[in-house]
Amino acid sequence: RPEDEVHAMAIREQLYYDVRSSVDDEHAAMLERKNMIEKRKEEAERLAQERLKEEMLAKAAKEAARKAEEEARKAVEERKRRQEKAQMIQKKMEDMEKKKIMKAMGRSLDNLTEEDLAKLDADKLAKEHADKDKKKKEAAERKTKEMAKKLDYTFRAIAIEELPLIKKKYE
Repeated sequence: RPEDEVHAMAIREQLYYDVRSSVDDEHAAMLERKNMIEKRKEEAERLAQERLKEEMLAKAAKEAARKAEEEARKAVEERKRRQEKAQMIQKKMEDMEKKKIMKAMGRSLDNLTEEDLAKLDADKLAKEHADKDKKKKEAAERKTKEMAKKLDYTFRAIAIEELPLIKKKYE
């Protein structure tokens, strides 16, 4: 039927008109969706870059902290090593001083072990050595005084015995 054809044609024309008129709107909507998708994509990329940058900064900070901790640990170990070395040198110096004092006191060092040496007190040894020297000096002074006294007595005795002889000689 021709009416139906006319009607179908009218519907078709209306449809084409609607499509043509909506093409611009749909094109604008499609461009808007495209722009929105691009913005989302750019935002996602920006966020991913920020996250990556933050991760790199956190990693760098963690590495710096680890290095600082390692340096601090090394410094502590070095200080400890130096302190131990100084203590060892101090101990050797004290041992040498003890041996020197013992040698001066006439004691034997042959059968002296490190443990025995460690037990000895350098100050006590030095005091003992000083006391021993003081006693020797006092004994020597006493002996000298005794000898001087004996010599004085002897000279006096000689003088007393010779006095009458000298008097006779001058008379």
